Amino acid sequence: PNKGSISISPLSPTPTEIGQLLHGNDTASKNFRSNIRAYNNALSFASLGASIDHTVGNSRGGAYNFRIHGEVYHLIGSLLPNTDQDTPSFAQIYVHDPSMERHLEIRRNHTNASIEMEVLNTL
Repeated sequence: PNKGSISISPLSPTPTEIGQLLHGNDTASKNFRSNIRAYNNALSFASLGASIDHTVGNSRGGAYNFRIHGEVYHLIGSLLPNTDQDTPSFAQIYVHDPSMERHLEIRRNHTNASIEMEVLNTL
């Protein structure tokens, strides 16, 4: 009906703080760019769950890839941590402790990278 003519609305501008982290030359920006996946993981609400076929993994070289058998699903866990679990994870972090300081500290501890609390607080 539109004969190939479409109109796409422009994207919203990047928030100033994130733009600075993406393009800045300060220590925090460099840390953010080199650990961007760790920051994403620290702020995730769920994680990917799937049955992965490891026979086609990166051991062959080339671009990173993996093959999934069956369905892809989200792992979110319960909303309350188990009594024997010492720290909350994923969705539990959102509802566990209203204190932002504790909230960010728990998130930072769930990653192996050296992410900075100031950057995590900005995000």
